[in-house]
Amino acid sequence: MKKTTLALLLTFASLHALTTSKEKWSCSVCMRVNQDSTSSCEYCGHSR
Repeated sequence: MKKTTLALLLTFASLHALTTSKEKWSCSVCMRVNQDSTSSCEYCGHSR
């Protein structure tokens, strides 16, 4: 169940990133998912 939520969030983040401030938005989503500000940004391919 958690993996499905994660996949949906990341998918939504990717789609949303196309129309908005990519790095900021995606990064904040990753932070919320992983609850670790530094590694989560790198995990999603964004620099801090």
